[in-house]
Amino acid sequence: MKNKSNKRSNILLFLASLLVAFIIAEVFLWKFYTHLGTFPKSGEKYCIAYSEYLPFTTPAGIDFHHKSEANEFEVDYRFDANGFRKTNIQRQTNSDNKILLMGDSYTLGWGSHEDSCFAARIARYENEKGYQVLNAGYTASCSPDAYFAYLERNINTIRPKVVIVFLYTGNDRRDMQTTYWERTNAQGFPVRIRSLRFYSDYMGKIIRLENNEVPMLYKIPVLNRSRILVGLSNLFLKKEQTKTEALYKLYKSLNGIQQICKSYHTNLFMFLIPPKSLYNGKQDKEEKELILFSSALRVLEIPNYSLQNDLDTTCYFSIDKHFNDKGNRLSYSKMISVLDTVLR
Repeated sequence: MKNKSNKRSNILLFLASLLVAFIIAEVFLWKFYTHLGTFPKSGEKYCIAYSEYLPFTTPAGIDFHHKSEANEFEVDYRFDANGFRKTNIQRQTNSDNKILLMGDSYTLGWGSHEDSCFAARIARYENEKGYQVLNAGYTASCSPDAYFAYLERNINTIRPKVVIVFLYTGNDRRDMQTTYWERTNAQGFPVRIRSLRFYSDYMGKIIRLENNEVPMLYKIPVLNRSRILVGLSNLFLKKEQTKTEALYKLYKSLNGIQQICKSYHTNLFMFLIPPKSLYNGKQDKEEKELILFSSALRVLEIPNYSLQNDLDTTCYFSIDKHFNDKGNRLSYSKMISVLDTVLR
């Protein structure tokens, strides 16, 4: 009996020691490694929503108020029933003459009023010529692989005469390091894409958590605040892909967009948007990325145009990295000069 009692005491002592060690480790990590995150209960509200086949999309049929942290801008995004950002255009157009714009936050018009972003300026100009312009910035998510998946699913319904893809060389390849192709079609092109990132939607809810795309531990209120347990759980999550893998995905996705546009006899061309950092002392790094994108498009023989020589640092917000009114205006001028040649 005494041996059993001693054994039970030793087990309890061992478990108590583990618990104390766990608590000490947690306190230490919380105090001295504040950069280590735990799973958030909620996030900053963001003008995106869940998509069952894209990393995210835009919320259909709502208005979203956006005020920057530094009070640099305050705007509203209005989304129609298809998730396209609205403009105030009133004139009716031929529904067969559609121009579809795809891209990330620049195409959406991040920080810009709906009538001043370059997409809205294009829409006003082309509307007078009988075209309907659909701004699918963020509607098709934010990277070329998602643009293909969106186009593959929706081109037969939209039937655009022209597709314009805006590639942001500042992070498009980087974004594809954090996506994984959960499902591909017979040609190996992505048709269901998930993200490793914990995006929060327009309600502030974490998209992956709300839609059961994280381990069970992340859903347990107390345990998901533990740096140790969450850290251990993260060991079993998918990891970011390499730059080489992302480069392959870039070529594959651009080729997929090209093929599907050809099959629908849709004109396709692309614009390269440079990051603000290109004009702020990071020329070598950013120019290499521009060359990489240009090379990919040249190999695939996709008509493309770079905005590199049309902009400078004054075209971006002082704090935010997106276009200010000048950047939108100059970008629009370059884009319209191209469109006038292509659509005349």
